[in-house]
Amino acid sequence: MKQLLILFIGILFFSTSLQAQEEEVDYIEDNGTVVYKKQEEQKPSLLYKITGENIGTSYIFGTIHAIGENDFNLPDEMAVLMQSCNTLYLEVDVTDKNLQAEMLKLAMLKDTTLDKLMSKEKYTTLKASFKKLTNMDLDQLKTFKPFILNSFLYPAMVDGKMIAYEKELAQMAQGMNKNVQGLETLSEQMAIMDKLSYDKQVASLQSFANDFETNKKMFEEMVALYKKQDINALYKYMTQNLAEYKELEQDLLANRNMNWIEQMSQLLQEPNFYAVGAGHLGGDTGVIQLLKERGYTVTPVHLEE
Repeated sequence: MKQLLILFIGILFFSTSLQAQEEEVDYIEDNGTVVYKKQEEQKPSLLYKITGENIGTSYIFGTIHAIGENDFNLPDEMAVLMQSCNTLYLEVDVTDKNLQAEMLKLAMLKDTTLDKLMSKEKYTTLKASFKKLTNMDLDQLKTFKPFILNSFLYPAMVDGKMIAYEKELAQMAQGMNKNVQGLETLSEQMAIMDKLSYDKQVASLQSFANDFETNKKMFEEMVALYKKQDINALYKYMTQNLAEYKELEQDLLANRNMNWIEQMSQLLQEPNFYAVGAGHLGGDTGVIQLLKERGYTVTPVHLEE
């Protein structure tokens, strides 16, 4: 079973392909021959400028929700762009003082515990793997939903400190006295995950802990795509690996993208900075394409690393 929660680093609280060299049709001769004109080399990007008639110039940035400090990069120029905007919009407002309490409430199993959802033998194996990776006793955490327990394993996937782009961006915005808001609520995100049966959640957790090296490699592949800033490759990677979770794919990607676009259509009257999982930017139903279909001009912004 594919490790579901690895993917969520790109699409939860996580256009056409930009080629290294693009060609554009200049004109078509009478005999039907297509004549191309060469364009300057087009670099992929995680950051886009949104412009249009009677709107403020806004920006949208694709994040990865957890990444190692050695791979983290937030160019200084990002602060200049943030300064020009009124509000930072994240998927969820990570500055909400009630967020941790709400997370704790939503994270708990109801009327059961993890050890009751699996055989004694499998629980014992999982407990040993979990202890090795986290130095935590699973018995003390067995009231948490299985998909929540995956997050306890994330730090073991990286060298050094794990960093969240959302937290860093929120701190930047607050340092400028900017507002920070969310495009959706934590309960809305958790409701999507709650559609996944406990059996599938348990299987995902077992896969993560018991076959950790395979899943670490999967995470490293996703980070590599992120560092290349290839939003369409990221989108393809996400959808391919979500294939066995068809009950979630529409809600996780397309539906959420459309919900955000509906809000942004109203919010774009003012200059704002948006940051959502990079897996949401690419593809035919991605945020970049949906913005273009609404008539906005969306252009990549390339910053110095």
